[in-house]
Amino acid sequence: MAPEPVPFIDGHNDVLLALHLAGDGAAPFLARRSEGHLDLERAREGGFAAGFFAVFVLPETEKERAATRIPDRKPPYAQPLAGPVPTEYALREAGAIIDLLDELAASGDVRVARRVDDVESALSGGPLTAILHFEGAEPIEPGLENLAELYERGLRSLGP
Repeated sequence: MAPEPVPFIDGHNDVLLALHLAGDGAAPFLARRSEGHLDLERAREGGFAAGFFAVFVLPETEKERAATRIPDRKPPYAQPLAGPVPTEYALREAGAIIDLLDELAASGDVRVARRVDDVESALSGGPLTAILHFEGAEPIEPGLENLAELYERGLRSLGP
């Protein structure tokens, strides 16, 4: 019999973006899959208790997306930066991605971290806990008018 895995907190994953791009809702994460980086069952088997679930808004057009791809993936990297992402577009995309997190939470198998207690509970065997992280501040309005709403939706981490 294999030993019990040590519970851990994952520093970053792109599950929400992958689900968003696939367009199949949250169900693929909830079912065991043989492909992909992460699903609920394999995460639990490996000791994944909680993690920073990233919201990343891709550039608006395919032309802008293509301009930021690293062509050969060999160092040294010379990756151009995308232009600014319009706030309205970023907020719409981020909202759709957060909706997927809400769908995961509605399953009862995933909890959105609102307090430290939620993460501590996950480390003690509670539901897998998602710490909502924005990879970039594009969805936040320049005057921070929507920051409280995003906090209510679960935003707890912001970074580059």
